[in-house]
Amino acid sequence: AASRDDAEITKGRSEVSSIRSSIVLKRSQDLMSGGGANPAALDSAASDTPGALLFDEVLDYGIPAGASSGKWRKTGTNEYSFNLSGTWVAFDYNATTGRFNCTDPSSQGCLDLTR
Repeated sequence: AASRDDAEITKGRSEVSSIRSSIVLKRSQDLMSGGGANPAALDSAASDTPGALLFDEVLDYGIPAGASSGKWRKTGTNEYSFNLSGTWVAFDYNATTGRFNCTDPSSQGCLDLTR
């Protein structure tokens, strides 16, 4: 039987994949209109603001920030964390490369959310 942890991993993995795909889509759309730049930011939310919409510059519907398990929070400019069963997994968006990656790629939480 699947556990709550499995459900949170699946949810987080799906959201990471959606964010990454949307970054690529936004860059492609910009390329078609003569640009080709990655999005400068993923949202305009302030850091550590519960309920703020995160990733709404790339996703059609942003993800509300929260502190509980299975939620995202913004920790700084282009810096985010996902609460995976009480452990925060940190991510960083690099606007130059268009990459949205874990800050500790070898951590178990990162592996769970990105493979």
